[in-house]
Amino acid sequence: MRVYYCYNLGMKKINEYIQFLPMSEGPLSADVYVISVDNKTFVFDIGSSDESYALVNSLDNPIYIISHFHEDHMGNINRLENGLIYLSKYSYDKSKKGIVIDKDTDLSSHVKIVLIPSSHSKGSLGLKVNEYLFVGDALYSGMNKGRPSYNQNTLKETIDLINSMDAQFVIMSHDETIFSKDEIVVKLSKIYQKRIKNDPYIYVD
Repeated sequence: MRVYYCYNLGMKKINEYIQFLPMSEGPLSADVYVISVDNKTFVFDIGSSDESYALVNSLDNPIYIISHFHEDHMGNINRLENGLIYLSKYSYDKSKKGIVIDKDTDLSSHVKIVLIPSSHSKGSLGLKVNEYLFVGDALYSGMNKGRPSYNQNTLKETIDLINSMDAQFVIMSHDETIFSKDEIVVKLSKIYQKRIKNDPYIYVD
């Protein structure tokens, strides 16, 4: 699927109601997604850069959803000037701000927060918007003994969750590719097939 350029604060457009500010380096700042649907503005992740800060604080009373507690995804949290913040307990423990989400939660008729099992980061939240599923970094590997890896059980739970959802497309942070759900399931399943008996981790280095 194509991503269109939108010359407003360097943003890019996915469709008529989803735009995003791409990730940047120095400091590392994750993609910031702005979703305008159901007469509301939802923001998935808030980045850590000044550009991200300028964007999120230019919005009128948005609803923020923080995917996980890593700095590049929520570094601007103490700079937010208005709006509701939804996040997991792990993210709340880092920021002491916002409303803790501990179960799948509908925010509107077309928008739903989804808990995603993740080897990358505990307490990962995704956002289902119509046919799109935003997953942050939840599908990336974590680290074990200094090596990139997936926990076997967690990866199986992730695959089962993605497979069960009625989303058509999956959007991952740090990657402008819009994947089909089937592509993601196949990709993760190939990793899962590399598991070794009695080893809880699958190493991907």
